[in-house]
This record gives sequence, structure tokens and C-alpha cells, in this order.
Amino acid sequence: MRKAFLSWASVIAVTAAADFLISTASAQIATDSGRSIDYQKSGIRFQIKGSIKAAPTSPYLKRDDDRSRASLDVKLRISSHAVESNYFGVNTESFSDFQMAKGSEERLFWQDDRCHQRRGLPKLTVTAIDGSVEAEGGRIDVAARPRQLGRQLPADEISAGTPLPSGVNKTGRFIAFNAQTSKSHLVVNVKVYTIDCPLRAVAP
Repeated sequence: MRKAFLSWASVIAVTAAADFLISTASAQIATDSGRSIDYQKSGIRFQIKGSIKAAPTSPYLKRDDDRSRASLDVKLRISSHAVESNYFGVNTESFSDFQMAKGSEERLFWQDDRCHQRRGLPKLTVTAIDGSVEAEGGRIDVAARPRQLGRQLPADEISAGTPLPSGVNKTGRFIAFNAQTSKSHLVVNVKVYTIDCPLRAVAP
């Protein structure tokens, strides 16, 4: 069974891989659009969005056309640090009355207030999923948590983040990962959008 959180070595490895993907995606977009980016003058802003849905194996989905609905709160721990911008906290987003098979709309968890140097990606962990599901047989409560050392294993465990392929959509280019619960088979998809911006000198 996979551990429910990333070790620091895993975080460093995932972050390094993601940094490589950002550089590759930036180069590709610059080539495709016919423009070039001066990385000495250009900085970056992060925008973190997420969505949630039920995996096809979820016990709440009894049929392919299942219309079970859910209202869930997702907590995301965010650690993002640069010279010009520092943030650490646990942010909660509510996904209300969405169709589980289809999934929720993407919602904003956090974004940088200002442009900053390219100093690696934020470190992110899904720390809780709480709420209820309206499925066949009535209402079912959901309370999922990651594994923690020295504590009893949660009944519905949140797995470690699994990196997904990077991509581009109408919001911009992004790096993505997901986390899945062991019992309810809910999947949280998180995207870190990387937005180029003009880098201004920080006042001493």
C-alpha cells in the first residue's frame, strides 16, 4: 500500500521533475507562439485550482449513468516560498451538490499576489475531505484523511499525490497531480498554473 504522504525525498524528486516540465512547457509554448521569454526579466505567478470526482470504482457509483451527487470540502496544505512572495497555510474549498460521475467544476484554492522569481513549485498536500454523498440508499457521510505516523490508520485514507502529465488549457499551462481515497474512491485533481509575468526589483 502506498504511503499517505510524501517523504521529503519524494517531494524534492516530484518538485524537480515538475520544474523540468515547467521549463519544457515554457519553451514549447514560446516556440509555438513565435515569441521568446527573457527569463532574467520574467518571473512567475502560481495559481492553484482543484476539482473532485468519483473514480469509476467508487462504491457510490452503481451504474454507468449514475447520478449520485455530493457536497464535499477539500483541505489543501500549501507551502510556496520565494524572495518576493511567501505563503504557508491550509486552504479549504467547498464543492457543493455536484454529480459524482461527472465531477465538480475547478475551483481556486490560492494564487500569488505578486510576481516572483522562478524558485521551484509549491509543495501541496490534500489533508482532508469531508462532507456527504447522496446515493442509492440515502445520505452517506465522508471523512477521509492521510496516514500519520503514530496514529491509527484512517478508515478512508488519502493516498500520496500522483504526478499527472502537464498540459495547457484556457487558463494557461499547468502541472497536475491527483490524490485518491482508499474506501470511497474519490479523486482530487490539483493543477498548479504557471503564469509568466514581468519581474520587478524588490525594494531593499
